Amino acid sequence: MQTVKVEIWDLPTRLFHWLLVFCVFGAIATGLVGGEWIELHAKFGIFCVGLIVFRVLLGFIGGYYSRFLQFFPTPKTLLQYLQGKWHGLGHNPFGAFSVFALLGLVGFQSVSGLFTNDDITLYGPLFKLVSKETSDFITGWHTTIVYVLMAFIVLHILAIMFYRIVKKDNLVKPMITGFKEIDGGEANKAAIQENIDNNEKIKCGAGAMTIAVTIALISLLFASGKMLKNVEINNQEPTEMQTEMENQNESSNENENENENENENIPLPQKSEYDW
Repeated sequence: MQTVKVEIWDLPTRLFHWLLVFCVFGAIATGLVGGEWIELHAKFGIFCVGLIVFRVLLGFIGGYYSRFLQFFPTPKTLLQYLQGKWHGLGHNPFGAFSVFALLGLVGFQSVSGLFTNDDITLYGPLFKLVSKETSDFITGWHTTIVYVLMAFIVLHILAIMFYRIVKKDNLVKPMITGFKEIDGGEANKAAIQENIDNNEKIKCGAGAMTIAVTIALISLLFASGKMLKNVEINNQEPTEMQTEMENQNESSNENENENENENENIPLPQKSEYDW
């Protein structure tokens, strides 16, 4: 069988993919452990915001196989795939569902985490922009949807294993090298020619890359809360834990003042003739 090596994934798409894998697994692991790791969990989430924005932009101005219109599933392509008549490259129609689902779930978790709180010391970078009730509502969803995300990740990994073992199609290697080896027969002739034509016409040029990176960095900066340093917290009542801690501090300060007053009222001993 004659094989042909074709370029599928460009460098920006591959960098995004593996950075997102690292950040998502890091965010899930540190979030489940909690404790002193929760601050690192928040940083992973903030970085995911920038990555998702970057990928969405690539979906419109990136390389040919990164654009959403190239792999958006339609009834026609789904039927062709089920009948074994689909010979495209890049994401197949069912793989496209996985891509959109994972992007949506990671995006939701990343953005919702910016508004969460734990009622003690940790508050999301954008907690100031919503009321305490809204933050509690978002926090509830944030801690629930993570299990849906984990389920989709497991399904995604199982699908990759199925393609590797059963269909003899290595999906991981092209996401590392950018190239995929396919059968060069008549069945894939049209797909190969499409690959050659469109890879030349539609690329993620320097201008598109600059725009995507700049907007992603701005979104990351906003998500970190650094643009909201002077924004006051509105419509947020103190939590029970905060109130209790404040009462304890006030009580402690009152006790200290009382002790100082008592010390002031104690008469000083008179100096005796034996004192030098």
